[in-house]
Amino acid sequence: MNKATVAAPGIVTSTSPGGVYNGTSTSANSNYSLHITVMDAARSLQQKAVAKKLEGAVYNYIRAIRALGRTQVTVSEIANALGISDEQVGSTLSALESKGIRGV
Repeated sequence: MNKATVAAPGIVTSTSPGGVYNGTSTSANSNYSLHITVMDAARSLQQKAVAKKLEGAVYNYIRAIRALGRTQVTVSEIANALGISDEQVGSTLSALESKGIRGV
């Protein structure tokens, strides 16, 4: 997690995984202490983890349906069974198909 703090007027201190960066603020109005937490990287990693879990859940559901002898399943059926939206199922199926896995 990266943090940047305006420690004094015109001075920005940024702590990053690689160390500490001290630089000059480009803001003319920095007479107050400002603390910024950058969470884009953490959010991106979390979204990737959720997407991977969804792919596994959708794939396993389709495998279970096929094991029961069924050859067709609808997006709505998968969504209802897993408690997720049709849009999430659709995007997950697209991701699986891009990996060569035939979904519905």
